[in-house]
Amino acid sequence: MVRYEAPALVNSADDALVLRVGMERMSAVLKSTHRTQTDEILDWLLSGHTLTPLESRFPPFNCLSLSQRVRTAARGQYDGICWPIETEIVRTDSGKMVARYGLRVCPHIAYG
Repeated sequence: MVRYEAPALVNSADDALVLRVGMERMSAVLKSTHRTQTDEILDWLLSGHTLTPLESRFPPFNCLSLSQRVRTAARGQYDGICWPIETEIVRTDSGKMVARYGLRVCPHIAYG
């Protein structure tokens, strides 16, 4: 039986240092560009759109609990800003009642 050995990723101390620094840089970049579901939802609402729980289940949101994300943002628990999010109950074509979330428009505040 032939035994397969995977090639070593690190061949010397210098390679180990380069690998460690590269991983730290990659980690920092990923942290700085990481977008949360709440980020995506707030950007969507700030652009003037509304959102229902069914719409939020698909990309770019992939959110199974829109009401939780909205409540967190509205109470200021996300970024310290109490976003003026309003809830409207709408009836779907099948007769079900669902919430539709949007930002309350204040004429003296310019968003964006």
